[in-house]
Amino acid sequence: PYVAGTVYLNDFTFIGKASNNRIYNSNLGDPTTWNALAYIVFNQTTDTLVGIAKHLNYLVAFGQSSTQFFYDNGTGTSTTTPLAVAQSYTMETGCAAADSIVSTSSTVLWIGTTKSHGVSVYLLDGVSPVKVSTSAIDKVLEADGLSRVMSYAYKFSGHSLYVLTLHTSSITLVFDMGTRTWTQWTQ
Repeated sequence: PYVAGTVYLNDFTFIGKASNNRIYNSNLGDPTTWNALAYIVFNQTTDTLVGIAKHLNYLVAFGQSSTQFFYDNGTGTSTTTPLAVAQSYTMETGCAAADSIVSTSSTVLWIGTTKSHGVSVYLLDGVSPVKVSTSAIDKVLEADGLSRVMSYAYKFSGHSLYVLTLHTSSITLVFDMGTRTWTQWTQ
C-alpha cells in the first residue's frame, strides 16, 4: 500500500501512501510512533503519488505526471506534519517507474515522463529536472514498458553511477554522472 521510498528529514521519518496521496510522518525523533493525523496530501495537481525521495532540504514527491517539493516549516508536532508545499517548485515531470528513483548525496535520478518528451531519465539540478538520457536510451525505455525496474547508485573507481535494470528487456543501463555517458552492462 505504500509508495517507493522512505525519507528521513530533520528527525522525522516519512512514508507515502498512493491510495489517498498522503505523506505520513513519524513523531519527532521516534520512527516507531506514528499518529494517523500527522500527514500532508500530495495534491497540487490531480495526480497519483508513486514515490518519495530526499533532495537537499526537501522531501520530493513524485506523481505519475508531476513532482512536488515539500520543506520542513518547523511546525510539526505529534499530531501535525512539519511539511509545507514549496509551491513554486512544482513541475510537470512525473515518474514512469517508482523503483527507478535513486537519491544520491548530490542529486536524485529517475525515469520521468512528460507530455512533450515521453519517457526519459532525469536528474535534479537544484530543483530543476534535467534530461540525461539520449534518444537511444529513450527508445530502449519506451520498448521495455517499465513494468519491472530496479535501480541503485554505485561508486566505482571514482565514478558515480546510476545503474538501471529493465527486467522485461533483460537490459542493464549505466549512467556515469561525471562523464554524462551511458553504457550497457552485461554478464
